[in-house]
Amino acid sequence: MNEEKGKWHHPRLSDRDLLLCIGRDLKRIYEDTLRQALPSDIEAVLQKIEQAERERILRKQ
Repeated sequence: MNEEKGKWHHPRLSDRDLLLCIGRDLKRIYEDTLRQALPSDIEAVLQKIEQAERERILRKQ
């Protein structure tokens, strides 16, 4: 926390990183808390995000 301003400063995440974090958190919530599989429509969207990320990484190599 910044003592001068009294505000928390968090590192800024890119939209891509934020979506990946949200996806991991959603999976964890469904698995640990609800003890259910992720709904298929949500799983499909998360798979698209993860696939796009894998493709982006491969293009960089």
